[in-house]
Amino acid sequence: MFPSRPHINGFITFLLAPVQQDLKRLVEAALLSEYCIHCRARRRSVRNMFAAVVMASQSILHRISSKGGKPSGHFLTLSEKTKDLNMASPVTLAVVILCALASGTMALPPCGTTGKQCIAGRSLCIGGTCVCKNPPFIYGDPFFMCYRKAQVAAESRNDPSLTTFNNETLLFPFPCRYLMTHVRQELKDRKKNILGYCEFKIHTFNMRARGKVATFGYDVATKIKYDNRSEVLVSVRKFGTASAGVNTFVKYGVNDFLPDGPWTPSTVTLPIVYKDAPNNIVIKCYEDAANNQLVYEPVHKKVISGFKALHQAGGRWRSSNRDRRVPADLREDSQATVPTTFPEKVLKNQPFKKDPVWLSNDKVVGLAPKFQGGALVSDILKPGLSESESMVDRAFASGAAQNQPLAHPACTNAASVLASCNDMTREKAYKSCFWLLTEPKVVKCIHDNGQDYVDLFVRCVEAWCDDGDCIAVKNLLQSNCGYISGVTKLTEFLSGILCP
Repeated sequence: MFPSRPHINGFITFLLAPVQQDLKRLVEAALLSEYCIHCRARRRSVRNMFAAVVMASQSILHRISSKGGKPSGHFLTLSEKTKDLNMASPVTLAVVILCALASGTMALPPCGTTGKQCIAGRSLCIGGTCVCKNPPFIYGDPFFMCYRKAQVAAESRNDPSLTTFNNETLLFPFPCRYLMTHVRQELKDRKKNILGYCEFKIHTFNMRARGKVATFGYDVATKIKYDNRSEVLVSVRKFGTASAGVNTFVKYGVNDFLPDGPWTPSTVTLPIVYKDAPNNIVIKCYEDAANNQLVYEPVHKKVISGFKALHQAGGRWRSSNRDRRVPADLREDSQATVPTTFPEKVLKNQPFKKDPVWLSNDKVVGLAPKFQGGALVSDILKPGLSESESMVDRAFASGAAQNQPLAHPACTNAASVLASCNDMTREKAYKSCFWLLTEPKVVKCIHDNGQDYVDLFVRCVEAWCDDGDCIAVKNLLQSNCGYISGVTKLTEFLSGILCP
């Protein structure tokens, strides 16, 4: 079922829409409310694009359809301006699931010499470059997504990097499954009466893509808890690949709150999974053939998740619908994002009953906003480790189940090995071994010779923290990858100076 060498990119996105008296303003605040193609005819060439979108509510869907278009999956970045958005606010959590799997076909022509197309509905091609449509979108990367002032985001993208909810970006070469975010919010009806709460737990799983790390898919567990009724529980897993213009996407579901599965194919009844019409609370899962989309649409809450596949052609890998050029390696055209919206005119650190409750703060990689009980990267640093090393160590140590397709076996073993480290041996281990996760030439070489680079990293750490055999790792690298030049850490390791 699974390809032998998946080259996948992805993003996961969450959106918090502010409570507004005017429903139109609520829709205006939703990240995807205006993000649509105004004419289906302009989408005729998008035969190879797959997207799964969970919209905030029927009103948002109505707004999109009234404009003559459908929501579409794109890939987001942040601006430095979001650093000024550390403010508390009354917010309503809304959930949207969005996954995109696309081949090299583009819906619109590229802008200038960039080889990329602008974000439809949010940016324009002016003078050969894309610019955000301001107003209302005042910042962002116009090739991926433009934001309003009150929107912030966390994202995981290729090459690889991670941006937290506090807009801190760091290298994140994590090749396994991890907890991206875990959040709970009040559940309200049409009239904003509180009916209970809803909870979302999101995992992302990454894989090797050539010599780098890319997102392969995601798991979303949803719980709707009424104050006076039983729970509504739905969990889904989505992932996929694109090859030779053909998309292969896999979706699993189960009517239970199972963040770590198991999931089984087609166990969620289609197209209506759950419907509470009087309160405007619906969960649907259906295919939109006109747009080649799979739509997973829960309640009037919003979490956006997804991934974008690289397309295999002639033995090389090229990015999909946003870039016609064939890159030498993975570009940052695809990424994992988590946008969050807050009202602008609120007092910083002012407590609100309606604030989302950020859970699992000791384990999540998409660190929650500092002003709402989350943490900055500096708060989670391990003694002697860099920001990137500390975040990778945190992800390994979190204990997330490693049950993703084509998982590295060492992803499961890493937590126990790292637990055997103390502050001193951990620092030495990362200084000696971390490069095994970050050097594309070495990662690709190890894989091409039938080895698991994650396993070599874990064995290297074990040599420092639990009397493992470092010489065996050295010999394996020497016999398989000793010919590689220009990698300083490899040269040092083969000389023996990076072993205990």
